[in-house]
Amino acid sequence: MVRLNGAQVGTLEAFTRTRLDVRASLVIHGENRLEADLDDRLGSSAVPGAEGLATRAGPDMFEITLSVPQATRWSPSNPHLYNLIATLAEDAVIDAVFVRVGLRAIKVKGNRFELNGAPLFLRGVTRHDLYGARGFVDNPDMLLEDFQRMKSLGINFVRTSHYPPDERFVRMADAAGILVSEEIPAWARIGNPSVVATARDMMTSLVERDFNRASVIAWLTGTGADHDALRTYFPAVAAAVRALDTSRPVSYTFDDSADTPAAIAANGFLASATGMDFLSQAGYWDAPTVQAIVPTLPTTLPVLIAEWSGSEGSNRGPVGSPGFTGLGVERVDPEVAA
Repeated sequence: MVRLNGAQVGTLEAFTRTRLDVRASLVIHGENRLEADLDDRLGSSAVPGAEGLATRAGPDMFEITLSVPQATRWSPSNPHLYNLIATLAEDAVIDAVFVRVGLRAIKVKGNRFELNGAPLFLRGVTRHDLYGARGFVDNPDMLLEDFQRMKSLGINFVRTSHYPPDERFVRMADAAGILVSEEIPAWARIGNPSVVATARDMMTSLVERDFNRASVIAWLTGTGADHDALRTYFPAVAAAVRALDTSRPVSYTFDDSADTPAAIAANGFLASATGMDFLSQAGYWDAPTVQAIVPTLPTTLPVLIAEWSGSEGSNRGPVGSPGFTGLGVERVDPEVAA
């Protein structure tokens, strides 16, 4: 049976038009044809000119390029989503894939991130899927409450740590306008070849799952303090990521208690030497340490302070226990309490 295995959507941005590349994995026989159409997010009107026929891009891969003049670019302040429909047909429709997509470009330029060509300052939280008495079990209402709280704090970014979130989370981030970095649970024995192989497989699965999510702006390949192993681990795992996605920056979080300008500079050098697109650094620092470090941060690549306090029971964080909300109350799910 001929069918669509999925569609990957990438955007190449310009100030006057957007090129939308749709790559669909399938086998086309005979007169079967692949088409793609783009509608606005409410599905009420087609985008003029945003339709096209496929050309072969590989043995089982076809590509469609859609021109979208004056596209509405996705951003935290305007998380506009389009509906993309890829259709495989002969005399009648055989299969179809529906994808909600945001058109945006994330880039690293010098020592800053840029979103749609404008400088981007990330202010946010490191988030665990941890819900007090419920443990790691959530539901859509709890996810929605998380987003409402985060938006009320004025943040624009979430680092999901230290494992991929539920797929519903990043789909909701698309709609809410929250930027996201995703990572895999790799923080020990990264010098072990079997760990490297597993990490490559995990990153491949994660990129394939969330490639189309506009909210996802960066991939993190793990977190830890083994600098020697990182010299071989990161290039190997990052290569698996970049084989699938060259549009997003890739890095690894240094969780190594670095707390001096010299230590941070050394991490910045290692990040650059191993091919990281930005320095992701855990920074559990007091005020004098912050004042000493910030003026000396690397200037050749962006710096993300990936952790700087904690409320999940970390003995390095200033507050809390599992379930602590920062509001002086324990979060208890009424279903569990009952």
